[in-house]
Order: sequence, then C-alpha cells, then structure tokens
Amino acid sequence: MGQKPLPDREASFAAPGSPTTTKTSSSDRCSIHITLQHKGGVGKSFVANCIAQYFQHENRPTKVIDADPSNKSLAAYKALNVTALDIMSENNTVNSRAFDDIIDDIISLDRNFVIDNGATNFLPFMAYLVENRVPEVLAEHGRDMVVHVPIVGAEAMMETIQGFDDIATNIGGQAKIVVWLNEALKGLIQPGGKDFEQIQTYANHKDKILALLRVPYHRSELFAQDMDQLLTKKMTFDEAINSPDFRLMAKQRLKQIQREIFDQLALAI
Repeated sequence: MGQKPLPDREASFAAPGSPTTTKTSSSDRCSIHITLQHKGGVGKSFVANCIAQYFQHENRPTKVIDADPSNKSLAAYKALNVTALDIMSENNTVNSRAFDDIIDDIISLDRNFVIDNGATNFLPFMAYLVENRVPEVLAEHGRDMVVHVPIVGAEAMMETIQGFDDIATNIGGQAKIVVWLNEALKGLIQPGGKDFEQIQTYANHKDKILALLRVPYHRSELFAQDMDQLLTKKMTFDEAINSPDFRLMAKQRLKQIQREIFDQLALAI
C-alpha cells in the first residue's frame, strides 16, 4: 500500500479531526459488513480484510465472502477462511440469484458476515440491495447492515467522494455507513482544502454515517514498506507479528497500524 509524500502532518489517533463515531449497533447482535465503491483500486478488499481480521482477533464468529468477480484478492488470505463466491453467469453477467443465497445464509447463521465486492459487480449488487430493500429485510430478522465505503486522496478523491454520495443517496434508511478515509494509500483527503467533515456531501448524509475511520499516513516510508510486505505475503497482522519473516521493529510498526485500525473498529462495530 504505497504512500505519496504529504505535507507536515503526523498521523495520530487523537489528532484534530480524529475518527468519530455515532455507534448504534451492538456487538451482541449479528451484523453484515459490505464494502462498496464504484471505483476500482481504492482499497475495498483492504477494508474487508481489516474488518475480518478484527472479528477474528476478537473471537467473534464470522463468515467472510469474496464476491469480487475479477480479482479475488481477499480469498488469498488462508487465515481468514474466505469463501470465494462465483457470481458471474455463463454470458459474463452478474447472477443476482447468487445474492439470494447470501441473504439466506445471513438470516440462518448466527454469525457476522463480511462481504467484499468489486467494481465490476458494483452496479448490479447496489441495484439488488435497493430494489429488494435488503437493509429493511435484514433489520426485520434482527441483523444490522453496515456498508463500508473507502475514500482516497489524489486523483481518485473526487470520484470516490461521488461514489459515497451515490451510495448514501440510494441505500435504504436501515443501513448505516462507515466511511474509510484512507490517507495511507494516496495522500491527504481535503477536497477544496477542507476536511471531509466540512464538505456539503458529508453534511447531506451525516445521519446515515455510523462512523468515520481513518487509515493514517505516516511520514516514515518504513510503515508503507512493512505494509507492502504484509499485503504481498497475504498475511494477517497477527500472522506477521508472530512470523520470523518480519524483524522486531517491522513488527512494532505493524502493531501500531493494527492498533490504529482496530481501536477505531471497536468504537464503530
């Protein structure tokens, strides 16, 4: 997860504009966590990966599904026991019936779900959620649906913000949204020189936002190098921290990144 140079702004969990949450879900109630963003290459699988790792770290029963038809990167993490779901039909279109099977499992199994989606199936999956009123159906059966939307900086910033706007506008009121501000991937997220919380798009959908999570930028390139090694090896944080393949200080940096993300997830979900 390479990083671009940033202005002199040190990452800190408690820094101004730090992660905020309006947590309404209960850890005793099963929840469904779905990554959505119409743009590819902005860290949807990384988000799903972090959520799955957090649940595993907390010993919370979870089923992890990789529904990305074009790049099943999440399924490569053996420690997460990911189910790779083939949702493409013979004519290379998305088989929406496969989504019915997922909903049946969500209702019948007493566990959390993490579902990673790709840009390829964004439109049909989004249409399925809206047309079938999936958030409302799940709520009727005692399940909380949380949509995780990554936003990144640089050239993809405005497109990912627009993606968030489209999702928040169309998703049912029973669903909550967690916005991931991933500054570690492409740099600062400051549209028009403003923090995300200061823009109109945020204000328009504030009531639907369960939490804002920040993946912070670190000035030292060693953080990015260690994360790149972790992702290349398809290892979880816990695996890397206990692996002889990583040196002592690399493990310390990975522990810091893990704590920054997990502490925020603990407040949000």
